Amino acid sequence: MNKMLETALSEIARLPEADQEEAAELLRLFADRRRSPHALDDNERAAVREALSQLREGRLAAGADVDAVLRQPWR
Repeated sequence: MNKMLETALSEIARLPEADQEEAAELLRLFADRRRSPHALDDNERAAVREALSQLREGRLAAGADVDAVLRQPWR
């Protein structure tokens, strides 16, 4: 284990149990993602197809619309 990960785990070990569980779940998700690629579900696959269709047709978002989305706070 590298020193940065060791330090992070040491800090997490001092957090309340609920926070430790959340950190463990995040690490597990990260490890799972590294082991195998994400399989798209039907809704995600449909969204990708729609986006590709719009791209082929030249229907792109205006720069101002993209800027507005990028300025929105993360939820």
